[in-house]
Amino acid sequence: MSRNNFDLLRLLLAVNVVVVHVAFLSGFQELSPDIGFLSGGAAVKAFFVVSGFLIFMSCERSTSLASYFSKRVRRLYPAYFTVVMLCAVFLVAVSSKAVGDYFSWAWLKYVGSNLIFLNFLQPTLPGVFDGQQGT
Repeated sequence: MSRNNFDLLRLLLAVNVVVVHVAFLSGFQELSPDIGFLSGGAAVKAFFVVSGFLIFMSCERSTSLASYFSKRVRRLYPAYFTVVMLCAVFLVAVSSKAVGDYFSWAWLKYVGSNLIFLNFLQPTLPGVFDGQQGT
């Protein structure tokens, strides 16, 4: 495995996006001056450019497309599954809904559709980030 700074660059870009989101979603005024020079949009675009290059290089090194897709699924899906389930279970703490209303058909639809990459069917959890507007 060759050493490069792509992982560090992707980490810095991802941290940039997280800081901008924390400042926006929390409304914490003390963060506002610090994020003036950060651009979440530019960081997301740069992250995907670098990641796209690395993914292409991974595909080039694979012996076949089946091998490439198999490696991608085995590498990414366990983490994706974990993140979806952790959010689905623990975001009840920030939901505006009661526990019984949170774990509902909408919750089950969120989990099911997100685990099979059909996020558009149920993109939000019940009562989580209600009233937030995208930028």
